[in-house]
Amino acid sequence: MLPMLVVFATMDPRGSKIGGIETHIRQILRNHPAGTDLLLVGIDEAGDLAPGVPLAVPFGGRSITFLPVAHVPADEARVAAPSLFRSTTLRFVAGGLRHLPALRRLVAGRSASADLPRVEFAILPLLLRLPYALTIHSDLTAAASTDSLLKRHRGLKHWSEWLAFAGAAHVFAVSEELRGALAARHRGIARKSSVLPVPVDTRLFRPTPFPEGERFHLAYAGRLDAVKDPALMVATIAALARRLDGRVAFHLIGAADPETIPGFAAIRPLTERHGMQDAEGVAARLRQVHCGLMTSHSEGLPCFLLETLASGRAFVAASLPSFTPFIRAGETGALVPRHGATEATAEALAEALADLWHDIRAGRLDPARIAASVAAYSVDAIFAGLFATHARIRIPGGGTDYAETGPEAASRSQPASSAPQDAPGPSASAITVSASAR
Repeated sequence: MLPMLVVFATMDPRGSKIGGIETHIRQILRNHPAGTDLLLVGIDEAGDLAPGVPLAVPFGGRSITFLPVAHVPADEARVAAPSLFRSTTLRFVAGGLRHLPALRRLVAGRSASADLPRVEFAILPLLLRLPYALTIHSDLTAAASTDSLLKRHRGLKHWSEWLAFAGAAHVFAVSEELRGALAARHRGIARKSSVLPVPVDTRLFRPTPFPEGERFHLAYAGRLDAVKDPALMVATIAALARRLDGRVAFHLIGAADPETIPGFAAIRPLTERHGMQDAEGVAARLRQVHCGLMTSHSEGLPCFLLETLASGRAFVAASLPSFTPFIRAGETGALVPRHGATEATAEALAEALADLWHDIRAGRLDPARIAASVAAYSVDAIFAGLFATHARIRIPGGGTDYAETGPEAASRSQPASSAPQDAPGPSASAITVSASAR
């Protein structure tokens, strides 16, 4: 009987909920080792499945087992809950407890381990007596200080954290800073933790020649929250259109409605709205464009940045420290400092984009070289350590020592020539991701 990896996540593999955690889980589903069975314990967004009844579902050209334990409509799963009892997390955990017998039957007699993206889920593998690896995607202290629901239930949050860290066989953090902060707050974390950088699926997001034509095609994928500064994004497209006599196409990927953004009416004729897309859809859209664009006030290492570069497309953004290792002028794109007023920054971004368009048309940017800049962040390189850790913690007594992950660890088992010489390494200061980033 094959070993089993049990993934607990508040998502439906048939749905299209986006976010950093969801992207991470989908990459596990798509790339888990061939000699391992995968069970996803999740939610039913459509309401068409019987809770507690497993079924085989296709995912990324493979078959996985899906056990829905709660029905949470898609529109509720994608927004913050107004109360504790409407919380997607609580409904998921309650459903998992309710259907614990079904879970026991699925893992009975198997060499199995569990993968958790949230501390609140730890009670489930603990009751199943499954060793588990826990991945922390964001600063839990910051989340508790900004989330109104968590503010009202700090005791429950602290208890779930203590339980999760105490019971974990291994803890991954997406940055060295985050790992250090966890080790400072929780005894014993240092000896059983490592950094797991954000990966990109380079088999799906791969370089192709720039599209031909007279129009400059740009893309943005993700939400349009205030932190993304959508007003600056719209103003930048408008300023660029003035410079290029309207020969601009803006591809907007995501469920957010841009009609409420100030100034959007001016670029509506230039905008192609693609709506919610799965990873394959995002990859297809990126093949149609020349450049990605972000204007956020703050970011960690968004999946959209890595996906754009892995697709061989340039990237222009309002300057942020975490982008610096990846965006190099004349090679992969441009970073533009903010200039105070939105209009001034928009003009500076538009100037950088116009210069980049000139370089692309002159053949000075190479999609293959752009893609090589993030080769060290491939799923194969990053997840080698993740899956090796799961194989280790399934062995009784093999689960609490340090496991090295990331590009450096993977490179030790690969020929030196397989790693591009100009690829940025996983700088700790660059690798920070929030659970909401695409």
